[in-house]
Amino acid sequence: MQRDSAARLGLTELYLQHDRGAEWEAMLAELEPLAPMDAAVLRARWHLAHKEYEAARQLLLEAIRQALKRLRVAIAAAQAGRLHCPHDVDLLLLHGALLQEDGDAINAERVRCAC
Repeated sequence: MQRDSAARLGLTELYLQHDRGAEWEAMLAELEPLAPMDAAVLRARWHLAHKEYEAARQLLLEAIRQALKRLRVAIAAAQAGRLHCPHDVDLLLLHGALLQEDGDAINAERVRCAC
């Protein structure tokens, strides 16, 4: 995350803690293009603070779906890269780490052993 978006994230967090809705919404609008996952979590926390549990749940479920989709895209990219550069140790380690993060310990170990 860039320093600018980190500052926005901190300020948005303060607005959330102090229940300053208008400022929070404006800062969140600036944060969303820079850090969409953080913005989704902050939006869910706003709903939780206002006892809007189902709205918070839906936002968090969608954030999880998006994170998993990005993880699987990264795994596919690493696997494709290995076809072109099978002896690139950094790529092998990255591929193994991504598989491990996805919960595929067996294939992660196989990739690591290929190093």
